Order: sequence, then C-alpha cells, then structure tokens
Amino acid sequence: MAAPGHTCTQTFRSRGRWPQSVLGLIFVVLLGGCGGEGSELSAATTTATPTTTPTTTPATTTEVPTSETTIAPEPSTTTTTSPGEDEDVAGSDEEPEPEAPVSDATEPPPGPSLDEIGFITELGTGDIACYLTATDRLGDTFGASATVEICERADELVATTSWLVYTIEIVDDCESSEPCGETREEWLVSDAVVLGDSWDVVANDDWLIVVGQQERWDGVNGTGDLTYYGCDQDARFSGLPAGCLALDGGTVTCRDGECVKGWRNGDFTYSLYSPMTGPDSIDTASTLRVRDNTGVILESFGLEGVASSMDARFNVISIDPGVEKVVSGSVIRGDRDRYKFEGIPGQTVTLSIISLEDNAVFDVAEPSGSLLVAEASGAQITLGDGIYTIVVGGTRGNASYDLTITAD
Repeated sequence: MAAPGHTCTQTFRSRGRWPQSVLGLIFVVLLGGCGGEGSELSAATTTATPTTTPTTTPATTTEVPTSETTIAPEPSTTTTTSPGEDEDVAGSDEEPEPEAPVSDATEPPPGPSLDEIGFITELGTGDIACYLTATDRLGDTFGASATVEICERADELVATTSWLVYTIEIVDDCESSEPCGETREEWLVSDAVVLGDSWDVVANDDWLIVVGQQERWDGVNGTGDLTYYGCDQDARFSGLPAGCLALDGGTVTCRDGECVKGWRNGDFTYSLYSPMTGPDSIDTASTLRVRDNTGVILESFGLEGVASSMDARFNVISIDPGVEKVVSGSVIRGDRDRYKFEGIPGQTVTLSIISLEDNAVFDVAEPSGSLLVAEASGAQITLGDGIYTIVVGGTRGNASYDLTITAD
C-alpha cells in the first residue's frame, strides 16, 4: 500500500518444494509496501515486523527500532535444450508436441497445519538438536526438531498449548555433537507462542491471526492479557527467520453486538473486530485494522474461524492444590474427550464423574502412556513428574458429564 504519488513493486520468493516430513510451516508478515518517505504502511512494516525471530512484545513497548525487510526476487525460469535440439526442430516437418501445462497451484490453506498448534509434553536436548514432543489438535503425538533456545525455555513451555513457529535453519550434518564440517538446511521450531487454555485462529486469503490466552479476560471491558500472532499468507512458505508479529497484553471490549480485541506496539495498534455470535448468527467473520497516529493504515475483512481450542480433541486443565475443579462436557457415542494436566511428584489427586445418563467413565494414563485407571467413575492417584491424560467416554450412548478433580 503506497502513499499517494508513490508506486511500489514487490516480487515474492518462489515457494519451491519443501520437505514433506514437516507439516508445520511458518509465516512471514509483510505488512506492506514501499520503503520511501511518505509511505505510512512502510513505517508500520519496519516497526512492527522485526527481522529477528518473532518474540512476544509487551503491550507497553515504548519505541521499536526501525529495520528493513528484504524480499528476494523471484528466480527467472530458464529452459535448457540439448545440443542440436533447436536445429532438429527447425528442420523437421513434424509439428512439435505441445508442452504440458505447468501447474502453479499453491498449497497453503487459510488455517494452520496440525503441527503448528501443539500441547508440548516434552523437550530434550540430543547430540545435535533440541527435540520436542507434543500432542496435536486431534490428540495424536508428534515430534519435531527445534533450536537450542526452545529447550532453554522448557520450564515455560512444557505443559502448555503453544503456536509453533518453523523456520529453515543451517544445522550440522553430523552423527554426533562433534563438528564434522558438514551442514544442511532443516526446518526447525525456532519460536513458540503460548496460547493458554482458550485460543482461536482466524484467516482469509491474505492473513492468518492467532489469538491466545482468552481465558485471562474476566468479562470487564478494557481488561485482559491476550496474545496476538499475525502472519501474511503470501509469505507462509518462505522459511525466513523474520516476519510474523507477536504481541501480548491484549484487551477486550464488547458493546453494541461487537467485541474488539486490541494490542499496542509502539505507535501502532492492532484491533480485531468480531461480531457477538449466537445460534442464529449469519455473519461470523472478523476484521483486522492496523492504525498509527495518522489513522487506519491496513484493513483486512472476511477473517473466518479456522481452528479453536473448542474444537481440539484435547483440553489443558490446571489443578491448584486445595481447589475443587469441575470440568463439564458431553460426548457422543464412540467419541472421547481428552484432558491433560501436569503432575507434581507426590501430589494426590481425587477424581469423580457423574452424568445425566449415568454412563460416563474415565481412564487416566500416566506420562509413559500406561493406564493407571480404566473405565472408572471415581479414583485417587498419587502423581509423579510429567503430563497425565484423562480420557472421558460413555459406556453406552451419549453422555453429558461433570468431572470433578481435587488435589491435596
């Protein structure tokens, strides 16, 4: 978006072919346009989009240093012919066969891949990398390689649902920690944004926005501590270490049938406008507006929900000593609800479940995956270290239940 009287040309990097072993890809925020004077959006881009790995920025940021984002030109396509090929074609009476059309179809769906949102269960340092184990939104376990900085944040990240940021990094291509002089490119988790217990992902063809820690809003307008993570869809497959913008300290204000979630980053504010929806709602799309001290400099409409903590096959629960926690839910026949919580060694936890249909039961699995309790309506267990899983289902038909958990 160039200022009046300015023109702007950008060429994006060709996506190419990426390793199939990595499902989660990161995104690069390119908020705009020209770098010349008079371009309001250029100021927003260089301020709000640092060229380092995205980190969470406090809402009270005083001033963000200006930097420049360089976009690599798209490589030109060169057709190579064998010696004499042109002469043969020119001297032949036969019509040359038409070339097969080259598909430039792009893969990126508006929503996240399974491996971009995960409940982190383990972080460990190996010989040549940090290794991450997590549970995806379907309840399946997956692993990923990560930078050493991720393992250094183990106390912060283990037992949290996080947005995983993947970038292409240069790593040693060695069989041990000893240097061997060989390197390779590999997709690694280079950052993680904690999403908390309640999160939503909205997207359109241009933008993907992740809002986390929504449980920290207490219902009072102008309060909250929500996280924001926004990416430009056009740059999702670049693998560059810079770009996507992470903010925290977001607040919520709801009035006149609309809720606004807002974050501040220096002179810029990021606001996500969403209608207050109900069973008969038709318009559920959100709108992103970015402002500086001159007014609105970016606006993106039609951001639809593509993932949510409400749709995940697992839920993270926190258990406070001496506080009774009641989790309410319902399952249809053959389905299961999964809850995960972090164990404190030596702590005793008491669980009980009741249901309207009198048919709800639960299993409890220890961190290794072994069952401690099977198809029970009540149990008391002593915890060790690690992530425990509670699986709730019905013995017959559907079940609406209340699961009560108490820790000493």
